This record gives sequence, structure tokens and C-alpha cells, in this order.
Amino acid sequence: MKYLNGYEDKDCRFKVDFFDINAEKQANWAQIAKKYDLVFLNYTVLDWQYAMMGCCVHGEGKKIVMDIDDALWYVRSDNSAAEEMKRLNGVYNLTCILNDVDGITATNGYLRNVIVDKTLRRHEDVAVMPNQVDLTRYDHISPPRDKHDIVLYHYGSTSHFEDLLDPEFTKGIDKVFDAYPNARIRMVGAMIPELKNKWGMRYEHAFGHQDVYTWIADRFRTYIDDADIMVVPLLDQIYNRCKSDIKFLETASAKKAGVWAMVRPYTETIENGKTGFLAQRAEDWFGHIKTLIEDKEKRREIGENAYRYIKANRQTQDHVKEYAEFFKKILKLGS
Repeated sequence: MKYLNGYEDKDCRFKVDFFDINAEKQANWAQIAKKYDLVFLNYTVLDWQYAMMGCCVHGEGKKIVMDIDDALWYVRSDNSAAEEMKRLNGVYNLTCILNDVDGITATNGYLRNVIVDKTLRRHEDVAVMPNQVDLTRYDHISPPRDKHDIVLYHYGSTSHFEDLLDPEFTKGIDKVFDAYPNARIRMVGAMIPELKNKWGMRYEHAFGHQDVYTWIADRFRTYIDDADIMVVPLLDQIYNRCKSDIKFLETASAKKAGVWAMVRPYTETIENGKTGFLAQRAEDWFGHIKTLIEDKEKRREIGENAYRYIKANRQTQDHVKEYAEFFKKILKLGS
């Protein structure tokens, strides 16, 4: 939203302020509702939190737009948030909140369809706003790694246990390890005992950081510099089809090559063999990783192509108008 601040067209000029609702003295909704025309917030499943904010904002005749990037109706049991969602009656609360807000932004078209299916909203109420990348923040280009060993790399939250245990993926990595004794895999975030027992010292675990901005500025750079090939398995499930392609954007910002699950959203973004490789079966995972291991120039080429793609098409500051137009629609501004 920082690039929306100061954006101007023939209808209006946007002034954007940022609030941390958990920070003391910042979330005085009575004052916020009087001062601002629209509140744009990340999704919440806390009924009391939204009720307080919603009453103040709507009471002043102002508008609320909520961003959502997960299909929480289909949250999986391996997700650390699953039990908390049950305890909070989160699915019901989220559905009610989405029915109450004035507009919704979603990270891909499939998630938009799920929202329409699970709520009373129509497609025109939900704007698709794909994740973009801010290259002023993701400003680290990883130097080519030229070492004797090969490091496969995955990072993510603790919501990917089922994906990383996908038999097609693990069989593919088995084949890689059988063929290349100098290959190993490092997983940042999710520690999976079954894979540690299976692969022993060739499976490494490392920690990321809870704060995304600290992660970007620090450990993301360190880990990706010491990796050769990004690997991202995803099971073809409704929950995963609704996810964003942010891992690809982040990896591409560092000019690293990757092999990605042949699942939406990656199939909508990645040009197979040019900006990355798409894999579904064990043979795909093995074959594509084999290509990238044996052809250092191909690794470099794919990293360069991926970077050129995001620089030309997926920079945050180039997509401000889409937000402005949707917010204007909610506020009934312009023609």
C-alpha cells in the first residue's frame, strides 16, 4: 500500500496511513472511522475484533475492504492454525465477516470462486489482486553457486507437512539422492521427522523468522545464497489451488532456478522450461532436478528468465492502479 499513498487520477488523490492493530494506542477505531474513508485490512476470524471495528467504521458511513489469501474453509489438519480455527469457530466467523465487509481482495481467481461459493458475495464484490514483489525490498540477487555439493532448498511455514510428504515428490528426491551422492536437501521452517529418518544427514533443517520483513532482510538472503535449486511440492487440493505464487516471485527476485508443483497457482505463472520447471510425478521431479544439477548454465538461464519476468510483470508499484480502481468502485467515485 505504500505505493498507493499519493497516487492521483482525475477522480481523487489517495492518502494512505498504516496501522498496526496490535500496537498500543493505534487501533482507536472511533477516531479512525471519523478520519478515513476506507479501511483495508488483512483477514481476521476474531468476531469481537471485527465487531468493534465494523461498528465504528460502518457507523460513520465509511467502507471496509478485507484481503484474504487462504481458503480457510479447507484448512488442512497439518496446518498449525487448524485447531485454533476450530476453537474460535473461525470458519463461521470468517464467513460472516466476509458477508459484512464492503469489498474483498483475493490473491487468485480460484480463491475468488471459493469465496463466492462459501459466502453470499458475488464475483463483482471480489477483486483478484495477485501477490507482487517489491524489488526495493527484495533487492538481493544471489551470486551463482559453484561448489562441489548440490543443495536443494525449500522454505515455508509449518502448513506444508502433507505437501512435503507427497510420495511422488519424495520418490523423486530418492532418485536424485541415488544418482547424486553429493546432493542434499535443506528445509527451512518445517521439520519433518519422517524425512529426517529417511534421508539422514542429507536432510537438513533450518529456522526462518516469524517476521516476514526480518526474514527478507536477513535469513532469506543467507539461505538462498547457499542453495542451488528451489523445490516446492504442493498437493492438488482446493486449499493449495487458492494459494499465491509468492515463493516463485521471491525466488525469482534472487535469480534462482526452481522446480515447482504442477498445481495452480504455479501453472498460471511459470513457463515450463523457461522461467522454471513444473513437476507432478516422481519422474518429473527427478528429471527436472537432474537437468538443473548437470547443466549449470541452464540454472543460470532459468534464474535470469524468472527475474526478467517478475521485473517486467510483477512489481508492486506497477499494479497500484488496480487497487485504486477497486477502492474507487467501493467508494462510488468516478464514472
